Amino acid sequence: MSGARIAGRYRLVDRLPDTVPAERTHGSQLWTAADDVLARRVAVRILPPGFTRAGEVLAAAGAASRLSDPRLARIFDACDGDDGAYIITEWPSGDHLADLLAAGPLSCAQAAVLIAEAAGALATAHAAGLSHRCLTPRSLLWNATTGVKIIGLGIDAALAGVPASDDQGLADTHGLARLLYAALTAHWPGRHGHTLPPAPQHTGRTCPPRHLRAGIPKHLDTVVRRALLGQTRRGHPPITTPAQMVSALSTIAQKRVVPNHLVISAIARTDLSGQPHRPACPQPRSPTAAGPPPTRPAPTRPVYSPLLLGGAAGLATMVIDASLWAVNGSEGHTVPDTDHSADTTWRSQEYTTALFGNLTTGTGLMVDLGSQITITRARITVGAIRGADVQLRLGDSRDSLNSLRIVARVSPPGGVTEIPVAPAAAGRYLLIWFTRLPPLNDGSGKFQAAVREVTTYGCVDPLPSQSG
Repeated sequence: MSGARIAGRYRLVDRLPDTVPAERTHGSQLWTAADDVLARRVAVRILPPGFTRAGEVLAAAGAASRLSDPRLARIFDACDGDDGAYIITEWPSGDHLADLLAAGPLSCAQAAVLIAEAAGALATAHAAGLSHRCLTPRSLLWNATTGVKIIGLGIDAALAGVPASDDQGLADTHGLARLLYAALTAHWPGRHGHTLPPAPQHTGRTCPPRHLRAGIPKHLDTVVRRALLGQTRRGHPPITTPAQMVSALSTIAQKRVVPNHLVISAIARTDLSGQPHRPACPQPRSPTAAGPPPTRPAPTRPVYSPLLLGGAAGLATMVIDASLWAVNGSEGHTVPDTDHSADTTWRSQEYTTALFGNLTTGTGLMVDLGSQITITRARITVGAIRGADVQLRLGDSRDSLNSLRIVARVSPPGGVTEIPVAPAAAGRYLLIWFTRLPPLNDGSGKFQAAVREVTTYGCVDPLPSQSG
């Protein structure tokens, strides 16, 4: 179909990943195309022959075409002609939110700015009596020069068969809250998250963002709860409209974010040596509820600043209360939680055998989580050589090894290892305990444990289950 022409002037170029989940496109296709008359790149939505909701989709496109907010993708044409029904829209350059999150979550300030701008665009639409009702991580694009762009206003909902509701503002508020959750955690709290993994569940409830990733302030977590669940939090009423979302996020976007360490969690990586990197993200600024956003300079690099836990270039970990300890059958010595160096890794002593030369029974790292945390899985990055045996131990006391129960065992192959904790277990102190050491890779015949990164996932106060 590439090379085919629509209406004699739009030459199809590339098939695009859809903004609507595949099971809800009903055979329609999204393409980029070359407008041979005006020499510009456009997007073409082609509806299948006999599509029963073609009239609704075209009507939604016609209504959206009357809006002029630059944060909303423009509609150029919508027609049910001899070639079938199609819609021609602006195709803005930029990165979808799903692409921005490929390297991990955004910083809190970035997330607040991005979603506040999206909320401002939808506030404009709502003032004109229109709504989106089908927001996904591919509905929002960011370009460092032009800023935020929302695509699919009204069209995607009509295409997917999402019915209009009496309170369309609430539906879009819920959608914005899901986008904010995704921006903060790189997980999706609903059924249709495209490439994003689903938000972790505990006892049938979705973990709030602040308990999934360290560093999210309480007031930002509160915005998600107020908007997604309709909760009254800290004396603030539920958020029920995009305009209220703008107001709630505007203050946050202007604050300097201070990490609030609840769990150990990786923050997005930065590209230092061929690792995946995130496209440039928005600088914190004050969003507006309607009208064009002020011109913003294009950042030359992501504005987050990753922390390093004695690790390799690009890793990032938050550590609780500087309580990362080297344990050698007793409390041992303190290891710095964050040294801002890409050249250091926590390492045990060197031993002549994998079983510590019969000098001890184990060695490892202990983390004080600050309070009792329910852990569902962990990710550790160890040395490149296989051969280690590792236990995850968890408990509410660090008085002795026996006070920390074994919740998982693994023999990591080297590098990054995912460790499920099933069933989920709760405790304040987490111990990464080596009972067998891997060999060094220098031909010395000695053995040593090495840990570059520790990431835990879990909940303190899970949220009720959400659909969407």
